[in-house]
Amino acid sequence: PNQFHEQISTILICGAITGIVYPTHTLHLLLVYCLARLLYSFGYMFRPKFRVPGALLQDAVLFYMFYLTGKVGYVLIKA
Repeated sequence: PNQFHEQISTILICGAITGIVYPTHTLHLLLVYCLARLLYSFGYMFRPKFRVPGALLQDAVLFYMFYLTGKVGYVLIKA
């Protein structure tokens, strides 16, 4: 639903920045994010409250991506 449209620009921009320093790690995070989206969507199809695990996994990936983006910014400023 609309939550995806709110997060996709953030996840793509953070993924592009994080991929500069941590390309493999970023790839794995983005794959887990896609898996979380599928889990969310299928959970919502069967029963709306089954979407919670997918939503929690998405948020965990997003927060970890924020952390890595900040870490990359710090590394690039210190360089």
